Amino acid sequence: MCFSWFKNKTNSQHIDQGVVIANDADQKRCFLLADISHPALIVTQHEGQRFPSEFLRYTTQKLHSIQYDSILCDVPCSGDGTFRKKDRTKKLAGWGGNLAINVHSLQISLLKRAIELVKVRGRVVYSTCSMNPIENEAVVAEILRMFPNVQLVDVSKEIPNLNRRKGLTTWKVMSAKGDILENYEQASPEDLVEPETNPDEVKTTKKKFLPPGAIKKSMFPPDQKEVKTFNLGRCIRIHPHLNDSGGFFVAVFQKIKAGPTPPVYQRTKTEKNFEVKNYPIDQMFVPIPRGVDQGINQFFKTSLGTAASKFKIFARNESVTQEKVSKVYLLTDKAADIIKIESRSMRVVTTGVPAFGRWNENFSQQNNFGPTVEILPYLPKIATIPTISAGRYLAFTKENAKELLTKKLVLFKSLSEKQRLTIESLKEGVFVVVAPLKNISVLLLCRYNQGQLILCGNKEEQWYTKTIFNYYYAL
Repeated sequence: MCFSWFKNKTNSQHIDQGVVIANDADQKRCFLLADISHPALIVTQHEGQRFPSEFLRYTTQKLHSIQYDSILCDVPCSGDGTFRKKDRTKKLAGWGGNLAINVHSLQISLLKRAIELVKVRGRVVYSTCSMNPIENEAVVAEILRMFPNVQLVDVSKEIPNLNRRKGLTTWKVMSAKGDILENYEQASPEDLVEPETNPDEVKTTKKKFLPPGAIKKSMFPPDQKEVKTFNLGRCIRIHPHLNDSGGFFVAVFQKIKAGPTPPVYQRTKTEKNFEVKNYPIDQMFVPIPRGVDQGINQFFKTSLGTAASKFKIFARNESVTQEKVSKVYLLTDKAADIIKIESRSMRVVTTGVPAFGRWNENFSQQNNFGPTVEILPYLPKIATIPTISAGRYLAFTKENAKELLTKKLVLFKSLSEKQRLTIESLKEGVFVVVAPLKNISVLLLCRYNQGQLILCGNKEEQWYTKTIFNYYYAL
């Protein structure tokens, strides 16, 4: 599930004023999400149906539960809408008719928790890559029964070029024996019994061969009265042949009024908490010690650590306790509010964007920090970028910028005298190059080495910046 929370309604379109929490129950998938760097991003690892409640204390002494503006609930499913992929043979080999029955209850519990955590007038988007109504409309209908204070949103006019079909109001259910059931009463006693499964066997057995779960009443279509009130036609079914794509199902909910107080889930003693570098993963990020931001502010014209800054900076726990802060991370106010909760139940895998790092291991020196390549898109939001060379900023001409991007280096002698003097006085470390485009400037990161300024960043980052230049100036 993915949660978003913004400062207020008027600036909900500005991600720098809020936070996005990307959650997955699988540890490996969490570390894949950790490759995404953004000041507003927090990656967590929890079972979505028990996503923890968090509380903040504002101006009053009363604790307030965090409720989210919008939640994306992309649930585990049978995946039968993805058969058109290149590995469709593998997909078919792992598919079984009992998959929809097995995941139906889990899908309801995940969507139920999302509805509980969204605020009034907030939205929840439920999605699967399945075409089976047991995983789609049946789940939506059961949630509408549970929560009279939510309704489906008509999004038929959104993305007009997307071909789609309306949600179903009637369907049939196939039992494990292959019997076609039109209603719950037709299910045999054997169909209503949950299988006894060993948790260890479940982990090692392919989903296709798991014993089917019990047939439940929530799997069947709504009655005529519910059909009129649920508006299941507002659901979106994207069949593969309509857009030459995979198959998807989407339903958008809106909470129209407050409901019962949701249950408070907090971490239990039995929940396993994996560690990174001997630190519990939810204690990895802590506020930086005083003084670390002084050198950064001096050389890069930033306002970090001041009241004027809209962002907060943190460091990893082990570096602070060892007084060896080598890298600082940039977070939005809302992300920082969550990270600073002392009794936090959220298990944070990673957060923010790596912003500044040291260029040597002299930890007693406070002015040996430089920006990372990842922070360059956000640097104008936290710093005053000069139009002329000053501090560790180098204002390049268009010709110098072309040379840097095509050859990945610029000879020292080709720079202006003022730039050469600036570099000679601050040889060690990195420099931010302000490269001109038509109406904007792109920031590049360079380091000085033996009479050359060398472009920093991996191949993908260099290619992206060069593509921008190619667009404007046919290199």
